[in-house]
Amino acid sequence: MLCIKCKRDTKVADSRPQKDTIRRTRVCLACKNKFRTIEILEPVVEPEVKPEPLPKSKPRKRQLKPRIAKPMPSTEVEPDFDEMTDEEIEAYIFREV
Repeated sequence: MLCIKCKRDTKVADSRPQKDTIRRTRVCLACKNKFRTIEILEPVVEPEVKPEPLPKSKPRKRQLKPRIAKPMPSTEVEPDFDEMTDEEIEAYIFREV
């Protein structure tokens, strides 16, 4: 900020915040003049952003039908664990894939 008298640079000697203001005492670097300022804090209001309209596209000639996923047939038959011995179950569980 510039000095009121000589229009040169100043520095802040004291700063005291209050509710929505800040009171500062400034001193001129050239003429040593002291003066006070009150800075009022204003809330920042951001402008409302409106969405841009979507560009009009050409109509499709045909509509796509939704596809239904079919389960893949299992190539491996699940063994009947009720009929297997303990050794056969362990061999099936710990086999290398």
